[in-house]
Amino acid sequence: MADEDNGGDDKIPAGVQERISKLTAARREAEARASQLEERIAELAPAAKRLETLSTQLAEYQRREQAWTEERTILSSGISDPDGVDFARHAWSRLPDDKRPAGGIAEWLTQRDALPKAVQAYLPPAAASSSQQAAGSIQQTGANGQTAAAPKLPASNAGAATQVPHGQVAWTPERIRALTPAEYAANKDAIKAELMRR
Repeated sequence: MADEDNGGDDKIPAGVQERISKLTAARREAEARASQLEERIAELAPAAKRLETLSTQLAEYQRREQAWTEERTILSSGISDPDGVDFARHAWSRLPDDKRPAGGIAEWLTQRDALPKAVQAYLPPAAASSSQQAAGSIQQTGANGQTAAAPKLPASNAGAATQVPHGQVAWTPERIRALTPAEYAANKDAIKAELMRR
């Protein structure tokens, strides 16, 4: 019946044929592009997996760095006992964000009266910690205007040789250790006299 309506002619109109050809070409091009993209995805899959692994490692390193920074800050506040460090870290982690000081854990540890009793128990006495901080904060200003920590001075008698009067023996710990019991008994008074002078 359809042939009768068409008059028996099987030809497709030219405009429709052109449109079908364009759609077929576009479909083949899209299939080829999809195939290329699938190949590219397969190539990039190992890189994506590696990126995921590196992202996980980075997050772990950042977590460790933060933990190390916290521990270093706690240790520098004078808490050196491992249990004290754990108490301080735990108390800090439980502190709500809105109650944390702007200076972080370092500022929090300076507020002795606001700290939990468990943390206070591990802090050194206030006088000792303030003298440690004062000793660590001595600074010098250089010619270029920048400040730098003052160098630690050597002990005043480091390297000084003990003057032994002429004709006497200098009794050093090494020399005393090398004596036999008989030699020690013979020189006992001279050793004691020299040790009393020091």
